[in-house]
Amino acid sequence: TCIFGGALNFFLKHSMLPMPETFAVKFIFMVLGYFVWSLGIAVYMQPALGAGPKDSLFVAFAKRKIPVAIAKNSIEAVVCVIGWILGGTVGIGTLVCVFAMGYMIEFCFKLFKFDVTKVENESLIDTAKNFKYIFAKQK
Repeated sequence: TCIFGGALNFFLKHSMLPMPETFAVKFIFMVLGYFVWSLGIAVYMQPALGAGPKDSLFVAFAKRKIPVAIAKNSIEAVVCVIGWILGGTVGIGTLVCVFAMGYMIEFCFKLFKFDVTKVENESLIDTAKNFKYIFAKQK
């Protein structure tokens, strides 16, 4: 998030990203952004080094035979309601995320032939052991 935010600030500061002005173009940019985010989720989850908290939750639901799209959208809906209750703004982008993000992620998983129900994420202890093994071999 820090790297992405810093890169985005750099691109915006130097006018390297087009700034849409009409609603239609803004909406297209938003949907494309959500799709790229979905691709990113499909890519980062494949190495099985651990997932983000909400992503781990939809994986747990998927392993219990709940479709990824339904699980992800349900989680986003609950978080949306909590955010709204706490005073957050719910806009068109929020609703697109709540109702479409899960379907985009599910599409990207199919695109990469990634079965999230078969993923066994590595624990921190396993990762530490693997690093120790890798660095020991290099000496």
